[in-house]
Amino acid sequence: MAWFSVQGSALASLVGGLALTAWAAQWAAGVAESEARHEFTQAAAIRVLQLKERLDAYEGVLRGLQGFFAGSVDVDRDEFR
Repeated sequence: MAWFSVQGSALASLVGGLALTAWAAQWAAGVAESEARHEFTQAAAIRVLQLKERLDAYEGVLRGLQGFFAGSVDVDRDEFR
């Protein structure tokens, strides 16, 4: 009978260890996914801001050209330089 209790406790330890390992693996995968999602969101936000800054700069150039053309009767090559 003592042999069965030793075997039973060994089996229970094995099953418990496997269950704990599976839970730890799932938890670690969740943490890694959460961190990756956070890093992606931050990188995307940075790219959006960079793109907005570039578009704002281009808009400024275009508005300057619009004012230049509005203030000139005839825009030729020499006047454009």
